[in-house]
Amino acid sequence: LEDNRDRLTVCVSSQVGCAMACTFCATGKMGFSRNLTSAEIVDQVLHVAQRFPDQRVSNIVFMGMGEPAMNLNMVVESQQFLNKGLGIGARHITVSTVGVPNTIRKLAEHKLQIILAISLHAPNQALRETL
Repeated sequence: LEDNRDRLTVCVSSQVGCAMACTFCATGKMGFSRNLTSAEIVDQVLHVAQRFPDQRVSNIVFMGMGEPAMNLNMVVESQQFLNKGLGIGARHITVSTVGVPNTIRKLAEHKLQIILAISLHAPNQALRETL
């Protein structure tokens, strides 16, 4: 959660735990429990909006617990509601991924105007594989 006068950014989770098991990540060390539903993802945003009634949620980042690409259907469904239902601009929604094979292409097929962030964690593939 980032809060300042000009914007209110909510960092949302897409899963309980994470199966990616990145060695440097506390969430990865706890293992994977389940995917969140789109309603549970949206509820995180609504909760923050209630806590800051004098500000409008302006940005969403899928950078919380879990790998959004491994729960792609619910991430896309929640993004569409956040955009069309709550009026948060698509270009103010960022989905971060470690780059699960074939999921970036699947996300692109939805033709969303979101921001895609790819977390590489290292400058080369050999080092990434050790992490």
